[in-house]
Amino acid sequence: MFKYLKMFEPLVDALAETFGSNCEVVLHDLSKPDHSIIKIANNHLTGRDTGGPATDFVLTLLNKKNSKKDFFVGYPTKTKKG
Repeated sequence: MFKYLKMFEPLVDALAETFGSNCEVVLHDLSKPDHSIIKIANNHLTGRDTGGPATDFVLTLLNKKNSKKDFFVGYPTKTKKG
């Protein structure tokens, strides 16, 4: 699976550049939730880095069995710094 996800890495940078420095963009390999981050842009917002885990929020979404979508966008959140 990882080799297919690698082709999306340039999209992470493109989205981050499009939405600006206040938008963190993360590409996860969810087959490895404890080390799922394979690419991250604007990580100055949360301090997360490549090799980091999926958040509790992501894990909660994965456990929803009746979801009609395989993606989730536009959710507000706050960092530890507010």
